[in-house]
Amino acid sequence: MSAGSEWQFDLPEELIAQDPPERRGDSRLMLVEPEVGPVCERIFRELPSLLKSGDLLVLNDSRVLPARLMTRRVDTGGQVEVLLIRPVKSQTWLAMAKPVRRLRSGIRLSIGPENQFLEILEKRDDGQILVTSDPDPWKLAADHGVMPLPPYIRRDDGDPQGQERGQRDRVRYQTVYNLPDSTGAGSVAAPTAGLHFSDQTMGALSDRGVKIARVSLHVGPGTFKPPTEEQIAAGRLHREFFRFNGETHGAVKETRANGGRVIAVGTTSLRVLETVSRLGLEATDQNCLEFAPSAEDPDPFFTGSAQRNNEGHWQVTGMTRLFIQPPDRVSAADGLLTNFHLPGSSLLMLVASLAGSKTWRLAYRLAVEKKMRFYSYGDCMLLLPGCSQ
Repeated sequence: MSAGSEWQFDLPEELIAQDPPERRGDSRLMLVEPEVGPVCERIFRELPSLLKSGDLLVLNDSRVLPARLMTRRVDTGGQVEVLLIRPVKSQTWLAMAKPVRRLRSGIRLSIGPENQFLEILEKRDDGQILVTSDPDPWKLAADHGVMPLPPYIRRDDGDPQGQERGQRDRVRYQTVYNLPDSTGAGSVAAPTAGLHFSDQTMGALSDRGVKIARVSLHVGPGTFKPPTEEQIAAGRLHREFFRFNGETHGAVKETRANGGRVIAVGTTSLRVLETVSRLGLEATDQNCLEFAPSAEDPDPFFTGSAQRNNEGHWQVTGMTRLFIQPPDRVSAADGLLTNFHLPGSSLLMLVASLAGSKTWRLAYRLAVEKKMRFYSYGDCMLLLPGCSQ
């Protein structure tokens, strides 16, 4: 069972954006003050004028892996669509497949004109599979994969126009500031708040005196699934891998000390910041910590490690299951730049934790009335304290 009616809203289908705007930065931006409501509407490329010198934007620089692979079973010739999720060890990935019912270990799936193969190592009880290949599955995805667009963005691979749009998606469904990951890991969905940024906007932010810090969270397929009642009760979501470096920790501390605002670009960046904040690292005098399940906490919100660098700043790496939902309050960031999210989604609940229940409803109602564009390729809102003054 998924989230209840309090997280539902009416959205006309024509407001679900199927394509990005002609240019990055042309999207509309709703300025919203938490616990107050919508303030005004701007164009995204005006973002630098809404911020102050000394503010800090925290970006998720994870790269979207073209993780959707169209394969054929070697034994029967049947088509199987494979979606790579994340690496579990060298040359082995966790994946989803459809159809999955008749798959079993040992089956080989052919890919591409070079007749390369994925081999199924294991089929799990939850329907997911483990696959391996030589070269590594991520290399096969880089060479032959298709962007794993959300289910609400429709593409017809057999239509020439659909193929053209698919080629454009390989560019526009990536941020301009992502970093290629040498391990082959990556996201199966874009950190979509970052899709609005152009190189010109990044330059204008620098000229304004706005600082930039980075985190890396690899978005998983669970981001599109509404949380179950069990997840809501437990306060735990799907696992996602992240890295938080010492430079970002130092930038956050410096911004706070100088009176600047920390603004997360996207719910993924905010999830990283809030996860690290709740580890209580500032209260310990140790230099290296490990976080693992225990008898007292068999299902922790974070598993991984934290280590101080030479400057005394924390570097954190691991898996987060943190579920931010009301009545939780966000303390690791002052503001949030975010797109308009799916009804009933965990992302919407996170937004409500920062905006307030009445405010998110006012903002979403106004967005529908003004025919703003929703979801991954849509418009956005900037939640910023004090912006109505």
